[in-house]
Amino acid sequence: MVVGSLGTYATVKSYSLKGKLLTKKTFQTLAESRNLDEFVSRLNSTKYADCVRQIPKPYSSNNIEMSLRGKQSELYYKMMG
Repeated sequence: MVVGSLGTYATVKSYSLKGKLLTKKTFQTLAESRNLDEFVSRLNSTKYADCVRQIPKPYSSNNIEMSLRGKQSELYYKMMG
C-alpha cells in the first residue's frame, strides 16, 4: 500500500511542477529572438525571471545555459523531495 501512495504522490507532484514549464508558444517566441539580449528580455517575462536576473552581462549562450541548468536542477530536486 505504501508503494501505491508514493506513486500517487510522485505523479501529483510531477504534474504540479509541469505547470512551471515553458509553453510551446513561449518556445516559439524565444526562438524568434534576434539576439541574446532580446532572448533574455523575453525569457524575463516567464516563470524563469528569477534565474534570468542572475545572468551576468554581457550575455553569452554559455551563461544563459548554466543559469537555466541551475533552475532545472532545482525542479529535479523538488520532484525528489
